[in-house]
Amino acid sequence: KEQNARDELRNRLIPEAEAGSRQSLLQTDARISSMQEELSVVFNEQKRLRESLRSLIDEAGEDRQALQAANSEQHELKHCLEESARICTEAAEARQKQIESLEVYVRKCRGQLVSL
Repeated sequence: KEQNARDELRNRLIPEAEAGSRQSLLQTDARISSMQEELSVVFNEQKRLRESLRSLIDEAGEDRQALQAANSEQHELKHCLEESARICTEAAEARQKQIESLEVYVRKCRGQLVSL
């Protein structure tokens, strides 16, 4: 009798345990699928962020190169401006000397005219 009761209890509990195990496995599978989807989203976001970062790094490098080129051009233009200012100053001084020489010559000529 006791053996029959055990067998009956076992026969009733085994299907319940199997059903519970199946349910637990289904829940575990669902959680695994959900986590895999979340990981996929995270990995895709990381990929997008890495690509964005690479793009920003490339742009920053290009900006640095453009800045160096602009600084070099600025230095060259500054040198040209200084050279141009020096040449203009020299030309103005030469013209001033010519004017002064002509004024001296004009005064000399006037003096000669007056003496005639």
